[in-house]
Amino acid sequence: MPFFIDYAFFDIAVLLRDRASPEFLSEALEARAQLPQATINVTLTRNDLSNLARYNRRVIEFSHERVYCSAKDGLVLR
Repeated sequence: MPFFIDYAFFDIAVLLRDRASPEFLSEALEARAQLPQATINVTLTRNDLSNLARYNRRVIEFSHERVYCSAKDGLVLR
């Protein structure tokens, strides 16, 4: 049975850079450091083709430079 994982990782400092004042960013990072350790929730779903389609789209977006025939212009094979 094949499995796939849908995930998102981000650096909050990078995400908020140029979107929030340095003071707010510093306070937000300090507040985040005070939070308890995060937990991971796992949900098992079967035969959810819309989730599979979204996962496949993300795989291509994250690896677009290495996907076969991903060139935007010109011929790939001559």
